[in-house]
Amino acid sequence: MAGKRKPKDTEERCPRTDPEAETLCEPGTHSERLYYPEVPPDEWHPKKRIEKMREAGADRFEIEAAEYDYAEGDITHGKQLSRGLTPQEEGHGQSQMILAVCTVCRQKREIDQAPSPDRLVEAKDQEARFGGTNQIRNNRRMAEQNRDVTYKIPESQLHQRRTDTLREFARVVGIPSKS
Repeated sequence: MAGKRKPKDTEERCPRTDPEAETLCEPGTHSERLYYPEVPPDEWHPKKRIEKMREAGADRFEIEAAEYDYAEGDITHGKQLSRGLTPQEEGHGQSQMILAVCTVCRQKREIDQAPSPDRLVEAKDQEARFGGTNQIRNNRRMAEQNRDVTYKIPESQLHQRRTDTLREFARVVGIPSKS
């Protein structure tokens, strides 16, 4: 068709309806693709997006990691930051999350930051497991597929023994906590 072009990977919309799959892939076996949200123009600047993250009730450390990565120059556009819906958007707003969607079973999961389709960042401040076993398995799989996976954690947790599992496949960066 004249005048039509196939959209780039980052322009395609995430499938919003799941096909009736007989089975889901096992954690760590997904073949995932990242989909960015359609960010409102007033959130294109990362600082404005971070303000909306606060309004949407984002985790304090996810906000600190976003501010850190913006200051470092890793985040240059609001679409690179995932956020939940604000109270005003609940029930009628479009998802504002960066999603990793399996191309086989269509299972979806949220990614905290995606500076590019081949780079993902998880911001984790918790004394329990870093995002759970399934998330770790899926992120390890992404690393095996030559994607850059980074975990941002509080500096105080940087040298804990449990971060060794993350270091097997990801970069682990300590962020100074503001609290």
